[in-house]
Amino acid sequence: MNIRATCVVVFALMACGLLGFVDDYSKVAHKRSLGLTPSAKLIAQTAIAIATTLLAVNWAGIAADIQIPATKIHIPLTAFSTVISLGSFSLTIPWLYLVFACVMIVGMSNAVNLSDGLDGLAAGTVMIVTLVYAAIAYSQNNLPVSLISASITGACIGFLWWNSHPADIFMGDTGSLALGGGIAALAMVTKTELLVLILGGIFVVEALSVAIQVIVFKRTGKRVFKMAPIHHHFEQLGWSETKVTIRFWIVTGIFAGLGFAIYFFQTTRLGG
Repeated sequence: MNIRATCVVVFALMACGLLGFVDDYSKVAHKRSLGLTPSAKLIAQTAIAIATTLLAVNWAGIAADIQIPATKIHIPLTAFSTVISLGSFSLTIPWLYLVFACVMIVGMSNAVNLSDGLDGLAAGTVMIVTLVYAAIAYSQNNLPVSLISASITGACIGFLWWNSHPADIFMGDTGSLALGGGIAALAMVTKTELLVLILGGIFVVEALSVAIQVIVFKRTGKRVFKMAPIHHHFEQLGWSETKVTIRFWIVTGIFAGLGFAIYFFQTTRLGG
């Protein structure tokens, strides 16, 4: 059991949550509808991602490699590494893995943030993904990581009581950025960095819908979706908010179930 890996997840949760709190606070205190500027938020997220990755590799002993889902293939990302000696302590910076992990952490954090557009949508989808991560960590005999993942699931369930439509409490960036960062950290410590793209497929779809909408509109002046992120597109088609939310939960369950099936095949059949 790796207690330090659990601390890495908690660090990512707290750091991303603190950034979200600063963003939410700036909206209220300074009456800025968008909170922090996009560049300031991106810089802060990147700094958090770098710190999380270096902690994971140097303190928690997480391998700087990635595994191709459903295979035994591990791709080491240590080819370009720098070792900095700080007295009796040495800091290893695996540049390739650092860049990969930063993209994963920043991307997942923002993807969950984009998903937080309807009552109960982000909390419900995160609840499903973290429940699967609790099972994955448990299968790895890493009870502390399993417990923290299950705790996130429980927190989302409790939050949904008040966040279901019509919501009495809203998550804000404080919650969505923290949950996204937490999922990315769980992927890192369980070595499912690529599999998280399937487990959290709904978040990937949400982020891609925004990217596609922006790119196509800038180049052609036309919109692919009626509105982005994609959950608003379905609202524009006439689906009720509750219907969109529940159906997205169902899709998340399909993605998460598929991801866990791939993981189960990978570990039991291939021994990976």
